[in-house]
Amino acid sequence: MQASIPDSVAQSTVTAIAGGGENWSLVLLANNTLAAFGASSVGQTSIPAAATSQTISAIAAGYSFGMVLWANGSVYVWGNTAMVSHSRSDTPVALQRQALQVLPT
Repeated sequence: MQASIPDSVAQSTVTAIAGGGENWSLVLLANNTLAAFGASSVGQTSIPAAATSQTISAIAAGYSFGMVLWANGSVYVWGNTAMVSHSRSDTPVALQRQALQVLPT
């Protein structure tokens, strides 16, 4: 499947782009808004308003889910969130920042 780039994206300053595994793309625009286009089997191209409720540092697109990393270190996920939350859910989830422990080698 080939998707056309929406005019709203083509005429904007793009700061990041991520290609999802199920023929879809997620784009971060300079004004902290997101655009998504292509296949949307579980709603991954329907971006929840909460995804842009904070300053976005990075984006990622999985097979059927989208993710944003907020400037505060939290991650927001939508689409098929079962891929990241270990339970079947199509409800957006916010993953809280957790400290990583470095284990001795």
